[in-house]
Amino acid sequence: STKEEKYRVQAAQFCDRLGKYRMPFAWTAIYLLNIVNGGGSMERESRREGREASVEKRTREASVEKTSEHEMSRAASLDAGAGDRRTGPSGGQFESFRKRSKDDMSAGRRGSVDRGRSGYEKYRSWSPDSYSSSMDSFRPVTLTVSSFFKQEGAKLNDEDLYKFLADLKRPSSVLKRVKCIPATLKLDISPCPEEPRYTLTPELLRVEPYPDDKGRPTKEILEFPSKEVFAPFTVYRNLMYVYPKSLNFANRQGSARNLAVKVQFLAGEDETYALPVIFGKSSCPELSREVSAAVTYHNKSPDFYEEVKIKLPAKLTETHHLLFTFYHISCQVKKNEPSPTEVPVGYTWLPLYRDGRLVSGDFNLPVSVERLPTNYSLHHPEIQIPSMKWVDNHKGVFSVSVRAVSSIFAQDEQIDRFMNLYA
Repeated sequence: STKEEKYRVQAAQFCDRLGKYRMPFAWTAIYLLNIVNGGGSMERESRREGREASVEKRTREASVEKTSEHEMSRAASLDAGAGDRRTGPSGGQFESFRKRSKDDMSAGRRGSVDRGRSGYEKYRSWSPDSYSSSMDSFRPVTLTVSSFFKQEGAKLNDEDLYKFLADLKRPSSVLKRVKCIPATLKLDISPCPEEPRYTLTPELLRVEPYPDDKGRPTKEILEFPSKEVFAPFTVYRNLMYVYPKSLNFANRQGSARNLAVKVQFLAGEDETYALPVIFGKSSCPELSREVSAAVTYHNKSPDFYEEVKIKLPAKLTETHHLLFTFYHISCQVKKNEPSPTEVPVGYTWLPLYRDGRLVSGDFNLPVSVERLPTNYSLHHPEIQIPSMKWVDNHKGVFSVSVRAVSSIFAQDEQIDRFMNLYA
């Protein structure tokens, strides 16, 4: 019909203009400990008293974005991608959730729970023998999840999500206000074979045996332990993980509110120096020169939920830096008035190599409202550069976390100093 054709054309136009942008949509939580420890019949198709699904919960949390990926320590992302695991903050809601959790959680549409003993407490009480026995008896299972919680745009940070997890384990009026989205997701979960085939390392290098190009590859996940593990590197590893956290444009003049951040790894100050070292997501090129975080609609102070995984060069100089470009994304097209989809609204950067050391940690960076001047990368953005205009009087309005896992660049200051003295 004419009406259906009109909708089809509109959908095609939106996909052409906005298809590369993503927005957080829904999430759920899956308690994996019972899957390993809970017997053989794991096909989840519960229909109890109007509940559409019964899903065991723990701290593995799935953030369902439109083609997005974000991985946290003890958190499983539902869509395939290039990131590894992300460690959540120590302390705060997550720590209290781990310590206070006293229930096995089996949540339906309204987040109702079944009481039981905490999986975390079970985990702590396991001896190596009982853990080994559980893994030996673990058989492949299929898990069906039939309900998800709508992701609220203003509650994307880790603390908010951990608070939701804490609320899931007890009756709470908070969950009654969370919209549930009916959907079906099936997960096949099985133990890893002793000698897996078609395996890729976190750097996407093939692990022998890799018989041919026909098999479906399995990617190794790089673990971020909650406590430091002191062990020597036995392989070359040189990776960096970048986590854009939040942006505060509440005091920025203008109407920018559908905000996206583009991340690039540069060896100079021109776009031509953007290196193809950013690992791509599923169905994307293996390595790319840029990546954009998900967009939160009509929010001038968004929280970002992204992991950017970078293959570091073996040799760094003081010109290497991360460039963050902020855009307003125009969702609507004005009639008879062509307008760009992306409008730059801010810039900032982070030098990655200073005084012979790789830079990492948590940063609150000021954002410039104008294009960056020549030789900007030789300075830190916290330094006032003459003639530059800043958002909110040069305050640190953009939060980002950088973590490195490298056999080349020591993260401990004393070890790094020792290595440089005797190199």
